[in-house]
Amino acid sequence: MAKDKKNKEQTAKPAEDERIKAMEEELAKVKEELEKAKNDLATEKNDYLKLLAEFNTFRQRTKEERQQRRSRYHQRPSARPGRLRERNEDT
Repeated sequence: MAKDKKNKEQTAKPAEDERIKAMEEELAKVKEELEKAKNDLATEKNDYLKLLAEFNTFRQRTKEERQQRRSRYHQRPSARPGRLRERNEDT
């Protein structure tokens, strides 16, 4: 009986070792996929932040341009560049 028990333990051990080895390989694959996903996420985040900064710059520039146009429009008519030419041409 002791012999049977020892024999079962010996046959069970290689099967268990194979299962552990397979699980370790799967764990290594999952870790590799996780690292790849982290790198992809970091790249996407970096691209997003660059695009956001670019958009903010665009928005600020257009705001300033709009303000400049408005301030030129609200100047005295004689101070507007287009109006000066028209007056000079009339005389």
